[in-house]
Amino acid sequence: YRRLTPKMRTVDEHPLLFSDLNLANDFFSSVRKRYFGLTSFMAVPFFKTPFFIPILNFFDKLDEVILFLLPFLKKYAWIVVLDLSSPKTKL
Repeated sequence: YRRLTPKMRTVDEHPLLFSDLNLANDFFSSVRKRYFGLTSFMAVPFFKTPFFIPILNFFDKLDEVILFLLPFLKKYAWIVVLDLSSPKTKL
């Protein structure tokens, strides 16, 4: 997707790296990361069909299982949701 939309990017923009995500640990005592979108994009061809929601749900569950069993694949997920809480005091 990034290669198809180069004009929608800033010069210094880049996909988040694990090192970027790990910076959150410097500022928050509680950092929870959840990953999504490993296989769910495969439901897109069914978007305008009655099968879309069941197929999307299937791929969402498949993502959960795959990412639990093979956590090294998290770097290929399209979406990461960060739940940051308990900010650390200033250093």
